[in-house]
Amino acid sequence: MRFAGTFVLDRWRTLPKFMALSIKGRRAARRTPGLVGFAMTAWFPKRSFTAIGAFADEEAMRRFVASPGHAAAMSGSRAHLGPGSRFVRWECYGSELPPRAIDVARRLEAVPGLGELDGPEGEPVAGGGSHHAA
Repeated sequence: MRFAGTFVLDRWRTLPKFMALSIKGRRAARRTPGLVGFAMTAWFPKRSFTAIGAFADEEAMRRFVASPGHAAAMSGSRAHLGPGSRFVRWECYGSELPPRAIDVARRLEAVPGLGELDGPEGEPVAGGGSHHAA
């Protein structure tokens, strides 16, 4: 099971908070049994960050998502994500790791942005919803 996310910050002033929250998320991932690998890259000129992770199975990924560190990172950063932020997950074989950057980019481009999925009141999208591509 893999996941990838592109997180585009809405303002420069949110960068310090996002960086602190991303450290919490990374620590949570590293402590999760079943983590196969995790990486995060930054493209500062566009305030854009891409995270990709691989877990042994769905249950390991659920443990990560439910962890306090990930929950804090998710709830603390959601309000500061701008247009272009996306999330996708898919299944793969170990032989497909590490993924090619072009394959990850194509998967991310194929799903709607998080803001496109918000309800009419602008409520955040619930985790594990239909915004995950198969």
